[in-house]
Amino acid sequence: FLGETNFDPCAELSYAIAETNGGTGSSPQHVMFFHRGEYQGTATACSFGFTSVIDSSSDSVTVQYKWPRGMDSNANPSGLATAIFVWDGNEVVMQNDLPAELLKVSGCK
Repeated sequence: FLGETNFDPCAELSYAIAETNGGTGSSPQHVMFFHRGEYQGTATACSFGFTSVIDSSSDSVTVQYKWPRGMDSNANPSGLATAIFVWDGNEVVMQNDLPAELLKVSGCK
């Protein structure tokens, strides 16, 4: 099932968020990328809860990831990371790394 999208078959980079039907904010989601309408893969190898796109243009997508830290309730996670994905002319490239803490909490290797 798809959540939010800005899919545009003419854009250098557009996205769609795949989410679980009836899931919650903490349910795993994947950000999928498209170049001129052709599927390019997901933003990350692992899916994460609390994933949202906070900005996008015709050649970049900014994704925000949240996760619970310490005694955080699942409804109010304080972990926060932002990743910018760009179309470099050949492929989608993440311009910065995600924190090890997010990967560990999510069970992503």
